[in-house]
Amino acid sequence: MRTLGDMLSSIYEDLGYTAAPPAAITSRITKNINYAHTLILRDPVCERLRDTMDSITFASESGRDTYGLPAALLNAKFITERDSDRKLYAITMDMARSIDPGRNSTGTPYAFVPVGWKPISRQMAIATGGSGLWAASTSAGDVQALRINGVRAGGLMTGDISTALTGVTRVQIGSLTDLIDLESVSLATAAAGVVSLFDAAVGGNTLAQIGVGEVAPQYYVIQLYPTPSAVVTYYVDGVYRIPTLSNAQEVPLLPEEFQTLPEDYARFKEYEKRKDERLDVAKQAWDVGLSQLKYRINTQPGLVPVMGRHRRRFSRLGSWTPAEDWVS
Repeated sequence: MRTLGDMLSSIYEDLGYTAAPPAAITSRITKNINYAHTLILRDPVCERLRDTMDSITFASESGRDTYGLPAALLNAKFITERDSDRKLYAITMDMARSIDPGRNSTGTPYAFVPVGWKPISRQMAIATGGSGLWAASTSAGDVQALRINGVRAGGLMTGDISTALTGVTRVQIGSLTDLIDLESVSLATAAAGVVSLFDAAVGGNTLAQIGVGEVAPQYYVIQLYPTPSAVVTYYVDGVYRIPTLSNAQEVPLLPEEFQTLPEDYARFKEYEKRKDERLDVAKQAWDVGLSQLKYRINTQPGLVPVMGRHRRRFSRLGSWTPAEDWVS
């Protein structure tokens, strides 16, 4: 396996840097390695490298139609429920509103609307006269500022609202009590614990969570149709977020023989910066390697295209009777 530390050491040696170059050089090369990692994994052909190994679940609530999927998921490919053994199919927002403009239909959902990416995982009720927005962490060390920008009842934007956290004790973010949506949520520095946003000073609903080491939440939001009338467990097969390589022992989320690709990209970017004559060769190594990876992913063993048409025969009556049908 090719670790981040291995990639950095190889580039340092190739470019004549010391084994421990200045922090600015390490930061720049690490940034380019991670950028290449993102470029590869966000490509539609390579996206399957981030597919979930097993379904991730979430539970519906009676009367609630909008849900942010578990934070590890970037999007959903399939959503199923096993109580009635069905797969939900995706419909557009236009279709959902045309069928049910008032969002009054309830029952067992058979479809979902992809809404997009939001910083909160559930719709905020119009909270005029409510208790506002509150936040707390699982770590006493989280005392940095939390900043939000949201929408008030009536459609006015709040502008930036910033409040310092108080560790594990809930603190109100601003003083508004008529928020209906949040457009952005961010911390001044990375979270030491899990920072949660609530719609009440005590109890209430969890609107979002910021994980350890992160500065902002993001959820892929869907709307179930019709609105659930009962609690049901849903199973989501989707795509995970792209991991950031920050520890020297971490490895890229790539097949082992292609784990040098991020290194190839970072090397050619260093050559480009230094106007090194090896730039063209390094750029070609990156381009060829990326092309080979896409081919490998897209042509699994047994699926390599060949001339002509492969056909096989089978019998519907079992292996002891003559073949009668063709399958191509």
